[in-house]
Amino acid sequence: MSSGTKNVKKFYLDSSAYVKGFRNERYSEIVHDILEKSEQGKLIVVISEWTLNECIAGLDKACHLKHIIPKEEMDDIIRDMLIYTHDYEGKGCIEIVQPEPGMIHKSVAFIRWYHLSADDALHTVCAESREVNALVLEDMHFSNMLKQPKKIEDPREEQCPKIQFKVLNLADSNDYMELQSIITNL
Repeated sequence: MSSGTKNVKKFYLDSSAYVKGFRNERYSEIVHDILEKSEQGKLIVVISEWTLNECIAGLDKACHLKHIIPKEEMDDIIRDMLIYTHDYEGKGCIEIVQPEPGMIHKSVAFIRWYHLSADDALHTVCAESREVNALVLEDMHFSNMLKQPKKIEDPREEQCPKIQFKVLNLADSNDYMELQSIITNL
């Protein structure tokens, strides 16, 4: 990475997006473009340790419970993902957020205000902690909940946390086109 990383865009990829960089499926091409731009030093990919855990759990489920992929393919994808992640973290292309107890506590506000799952709230806090420009995912519920304006029902309740980044859902055609435009113009 160049010494000017302060102005480089940061994209947080949740597990639904990150796994597409290692398994050919719908939207894999744009995730490959994101990873390639990070390798070129034009952006930084941010994930969390939790992202890796969810990717591995999803692949394990696809193999052992849904029987969608053979075990050898699952093992290859997991190996490739972990090696790539480690190598490119070392090169400064990927940042890995280590969830800390304070992040878990902060995620409760996102659960209560945005009605997110604990996993999605943790991804949101991890993305926020690295001041990313965008959260990239493929999850209509997660993205819709983050994009909906929040109503304050009881002013005595804690203040609603504000999202300071774009939420770009690969499955939303407008978000996809916006992401494609951002990537093309880097």
